[in-house]
Amino acid sequence: MLNKITNLYFTILPFITFITSFTPLILHGHIKKGMSKNFFIFFYINCLIFNFFIKNFNLYLLHILRRAIECLIFRYNHSKMNYIQFIHGIIYYIFLSLHLRDIEEINLPVFILLNVFQTLTHILVFRYKRFVYSHYFSEFLIYLYLFYIKKSKELFYNTMYLIIFILTSIINRNKKYL
Repeated sequence: MLNKITNLYFTILPFITFITSFTPLILHGHIKKGMSKNFFIFFYINCLIFNFFIKNFNLYLLHILRRAIECLIFRYNHSKMNYIQFIHGIIYYIFLSLHLRDIEEINLPVFILLNVFQTLTHILVFRYKRFVYSHYFSEFLIYLYLFYIKKSKELFYNTMYLIIFILTSIINRNKKYL
């Protein structure tokens, strides 16, 4: 039953994201109402706790732990997210964890290299305000690699979701919203 729910979640994820692409539901960044993007840390802490309780310990958790640590280091000054995005983030990482709980074939050097690359892109974005879209690209590469390893339709749909979300974020990046 849980596999069917996970499958359904990832199947509808890119379609709902596409349908809501330019509505206030997924706008983030320079919005006036919402919650600080510093609350991203709750996505990762929740995911780590969830995985502890289901006794799931794999390399994907290294990525989640790194992201939690980065949330403490790289802070947003004014950027906000919609409350729906916050709820989605909590749910999203739970479903990813459920789907990736049996992944074993991760090539450690490649996975670590991709995670180091993402940390470097976050340094470029947060410290130097350069290459502002590079962190999207590095995130995409990590999940593309996971799709390559597992080759599941759920991760295919997740890849489609990421493409839509990233493109929408780039298009909306410099807009100011009410």
